[in-house]
Amino acid sequence: MSSLLRARKLYNIPGNDYIPNGFLRAIGPKLAEAVAQLVNICWVLEYFLVRFKETRTVVLYKPGKSLYSDPGAWRLIVLLNIIGKLIESLVTKRLSRTVEKYKLLPDTQIRTRSGRSTKTALELLTSQVKIIWGSGKFVALLLSLDISGAFNTINSTRLLDILRRKGPID
Repeated sequence: MSSLLRARKLYNIPGNDYIPNGFLRAIGPKLAEAVAQLVNICWVLEYFLVRFKETRTVVLYKPGKSLYSDPGAWRLIVLLNIIGKLIESLVTKRLSRTVEKYKLLPDTQIRTRSGRSTKTALELLTSQVKIIWGSGKFVALLLSLDISGAFNTINSTRLLDILRRKGPID
């Protein structure tokens, strides 16, 4: 629990509870103890308090947009209850440990698993495609894959050159 508090930015804008992370961190071990007990109670009762689900939404205008009437000109920021976020984080950790301990997911499941990332998914995909290409018996077909987040730092000129060298897909 203490590590969750330390990982949070001190001065994020608080949600409906108006409690900043810095205040929670200053309380320290006593708060960690209280929230851990609350998590255990929520776990046993299989209930998440409605109060912790409440949000506050702030609407900001995106710079560089020309029309205020365009919905894409606005950015919605949803501010969550801080204690609720801590409870959700602890429950998520508990569920993740259980899922990994009992091997409840296939090895090909990548999203939200410790030690796996977009890079892992791309490595798995490219290795499977290379195996298929190398076999000479099968065709690799990819209908749709949203990997835009994987290429936010890639050299686009180099990527295009590699794709041109690969040639057209028949």
